[in-house]
Amino acid sequence: MILEEVKPLVPIHFFRFSADLNYGKVLFPFKTYLLSDPSKWFGEESFGQVALAWNPEGILAEVLFDKEFAEGDSVELFIDTRDLKNAGFPHQFCHHFFITPEGGSEITQFRTEDRHPLCDPKGIDVKTDFGKSNYRVHIFISSQCLHGYDTTLFDRIGFTYRLNRLRREPQHFVVSSRFYGIPQHPSLWATLKMRKG
Repeated sequence: MILEEVKPLVPIHFFRFSADLNYGKVLFPFKTYLLSDPSKWFGEESFGQVALAWNPEGILAEVLFDKEFAEGDSVELFIDTRDLKNAGFPHQFCHHFFITPEGGSEITQFRTEDRHPLCDPKGIDVKTDFGKSNYRVHIFISSQCLHGYDTTLFDRIGFTYRLNRLRREPQHFVVSSRFYGIPQHPSLWATLKMRKG
């Protein structure tokens, strides 16, 4: 066999990250829905905590930033409603949401005809509570914004996030943008298994 014919090995060949995603209508208590913080895997400074839940109406997220708000802060959520690990590019079930304290929108970029219409920003509800030394961003993404989201047929989603701050390194979940273009590699996103009860 000629070396050029050997397919390259990528991290997904060696491991996958999976976790439980709890059912919820509200993210309280916060710790019940808190995702692990793997930022230390990448040598990153941790400056935010992310809680996530699912229900048939959509996905709830809450981000607690451990600092005062600064212009340029944002949250990016990446969701694959079918958790397709064999796709090497964004497909019709992939979503990339860009959230600021003022609101959110879907900015998914597709490379093929395998796409869906971008959702109406009205389907993304964002509320922000500002504190003296931190702030919380409450996010609800309606099922109408999640192409292929059907909790009766599919019990898991692909997911990752990126927390951004102006002129500082971002914080990641599962895969770092220092090594991969996160929006273009949904096969590297975590598998979150929907649990009820």
